[in-house]
Amino acid sequence: FDELGLGFITEPPSTVIPDNVSGSIATFNLPFISVGEIGQGKVMMMGNSRYNSILVCPNDYIWDGQVDAAGACKNDNDSSDMKYFFQNTLRYLTGINLENSSQAVQIGTNIPYVYFKNDSQKMGNKAAYVINKTAFNANTVQLQSGQFNGLQVSDYPLLILNGFEYSEIGNWYSIPMSADVDKAKLTEDDISALIKYVGSGGSILIMESIAVNTCDSGYGLWNCKLSQWNPEPIGRLLDSAGLAVGHPDTVVLNGNGPKSERIWGANIRPRSIHSKGIWLIEKYTPFEDKYGIFPDVEKPIPSYKIHDNGTVTWEYLERNLDPGIYKPSLGVASWKIENKDSAEDWQITQEKYNDNTTVYAFVEDRGQADLETQKQTILNHPDFLKSDGTPAYKECDNSTYH
Repeated sequence: FDELGLGFITEPPSTVIPDNVSGSIATFNLPFISVGEIGQGKVMMMGNSRYNSILVCPNDYIWDGQVDAAGACKNDNDSSDMKYFFQNTLRYLTGINLENSSQAVQIGTNIPYVYFKNDSQKMGNKAAYVINKTAFNANTVQLQSGQFNGLQVSDYPLLILNGFEYSEIGNWYSIPMSADVDKAKLTEDDISALIKYVGSGGSILIMESIAVNTCDSGYGLWNCKLSQWNPEPIGRLLDSAGLAVGHPDTVVLNGNGPKSERIWGANIRPRSIHSKGIWLIEKYTPFEDKYGIFPDVEKPIPSYKIHDNGTVTWEYLERNLDPGIYKPSLGVASWKIENKDSAEDWQITQEKYNDNTTVYAFVEDRGQADLETQKQTILNHPDFLKSDGTPAYKECDNSTYH
């Protein structure tokens, strides 16, 4: 995506080439990482509670990670990229090259357990928060509220903390492991002690999903909050370090791409982590004359134009319109059916209130023999055919486009 959050349109005759990571888009849709300083120390914030599980099992965290009774991780088949990332992170925050240190560093935390993802809407597999000593050369010490006063940096060069308990998951709209801002784990006295600790050279790493305005984000509809920006009491620590957490537009709301899909019982977000391969059609919503002010737009038209010279322009930008009203949203293509029972067993469907059943152009690759047949069923659906009866879409055959 570009700096406006729009995809790169590459279908012929477009000559658009997707950007490599550049200065204008370097932080777009990448992990939310912010660092601030207080005196001699640092506070780093990463906006997802799942990151904590990587420190426990650095090669078994993506899906269905587990720790046995002996403290060993179940699998060892995930990439080491995040292990290296956290080795560098701990070195940056402590000033110690832990891999080459003859003595393990002591890291304090107020997080008793980590949870490994194994379902889209559940906490996941539970394990004690014990940092992997082989990978990170660290001893984990549990600390509670009231124990932060007088901490010596020489004893604890780094603390890994959460400001709140995890929210209980009560419905399909909840965000698993998000912070319950009504259940603080730290007191004002704790925050004062932690500010002093960081000022004297200690570092704090916070990996926590502190939600933005959940009334607008599409989650937590029964228990949404209008003001969770830098929630107290941990907000004072973040403010002291110059960090803003939860403000609109500081990160993409759902972390999986603009306007990505989430439906009951199935995850069809293209940029989520999937345990199996996926095949789908994405499309932008059409441009519509919502208020009857464009005589040249009698019915919905494509939201972008591909010109003969290979350039691509967007309708709302060309017409200088309010993006909050006219900017198109990207989603998985779909069609409607009147009877859900007419859908195939492999098809992802959703029933909406006072509406027909929606069928999504999405297939999960489970190794099924009829995968190609399922793809062709979607590509040749009447809603996806041109006026001459040929498919409007075809499968991407450029291996450099992911």
